[in-house]
Amino acid sequence: MIHIKRALKNNKTYLKIILIIFIVGFITSIIYYNLLSTNTRNSITNTLLNYTYQNQFLFKNLIIASSLLISVFFIIGIPLSFFYLFYESFASTFILIIMTITFGINGLLYSIIYIILTRLLIMFLFIIFIRKIINVGRLVIGLIIYKKEKSIKDKLIFNLKNSIYIIIFILTIDILNYFINPIIFSKLEFLLN
Repeated sequence: MIHIKRALKNNKTYLKIILIIFIVGFITSIIYYNLLSTNTRNSITNTLLNYTYQNQFLFKNLIIASSLLISVFFIIGIPLSFFYLFYESFASTFILIIMTITFGINGLLYSIIYIILTRLLIMFLFIIFIRKIINVGRLVIGLIIYKKEKSIKDKLIFNLKNSIYIIIFILTIDILNYFINPIIFSKLEFLLN
């Protein structure tokens, strides 16, 4: 428990930024939904339903995480990481809204299960991963400025190893989602009828 308190205290600013990004994504999603025409909403609902019944793209999150890790060496990875969290917040809220309005309480239940199974754990991992990416970005900048600092190289290698472990965990979750989620969602299809 002490370690968790210390980690929260050390990452307070980072967690505030993440919370702000999620709130902005949530609000933006609500505004966007209200700006859509009825035909567009229906089209999105149909597309969303077809997407949840099919197998998702297997390596989507792996490609995103790897791209973010590579792009951090060009310093653009940090803003891209925050944009990705905004996107996840926006998309999750949008799914929740559109399914709830279209199917009522059953749609709310279905979308909560969908978000928990397909997005929640991945978002949590990406929050940790992005923290590592920020560390890597800082260390890369420090390595460029100070060039020969051994401690910077050691910290950089440590953060890169942790990032790779998280990417492997993300890949594992992607594989499980790819094979298990279609079975689960086909069994939950009764909620939407």
